[in-house]
Amino acid sequence: MVLFDVGAHFGIFSLAAAGFGGRAIAVDASPAAAEMIGIQASLNKCTDRVQILRAAVSDANSAIDMLDSGVFSDGYFKATSRRAQSELTQVQGITIDQMALQFGPPTHIKVDVEGHEAAVLRGARGTLSRLSPILFLELHNEMVAGAGDNPYDTVNEIDKLGYDTFTVDGCPIDASAILAKPIIRIVARRRME
Repeated sequence: MVLFDVGAHFGIFSLAAAGFGGRAIAVDASPAAAEMIGIQASLNKCTDRVQILRAAVSDANSAIDMLDSGVFSDGYFKATSRRAQSELTQVQGITIDQMALQFGPPTHIKVDVEGHEAAVLRGARGTLSRLSPILFLELHNEMVAGAGDNPYDTVNEIDKLGYDTFTVDGCPIDASAILAKPIIRIVARRRME
């Protein structure tokens, strides 16, 4: 197992992958998260299986404007283009396609990026088309709509890439049910041809 843990936060998915003998690339834009992942990996004696990358995963390998997400998440960032430049921090961006070149092919990808899911998937088109990793996605539909974007873009991208969607307990779920929730966790698996 090779997990790309995108929006790793404290690295719980990465630690689980390492605990089961896999390898994880834990990616987060936050310096606080990157530090915490390092501490967690050390405490769990899996620093050889968890690699930390401080970056923002998106659809381009260039700097991304990010907003510190506030009082309850001080030091954690989310992508945005609708704030004054003085409120934003630039973070290096990277695509999943670039990560696959740098770190090898993933078998699993977890994405929890606070409304930036569609951009992450656009930057993964080559990897998803060629390698068909299993996806674990947290979709922030209400947050996306509140920012003036369309949450359907993410669901449409998943479908265009040839993936079927499931609830976390394995039941098929369609776009209308996914979009009916403000936040939802789903699994996506490439359709068998």
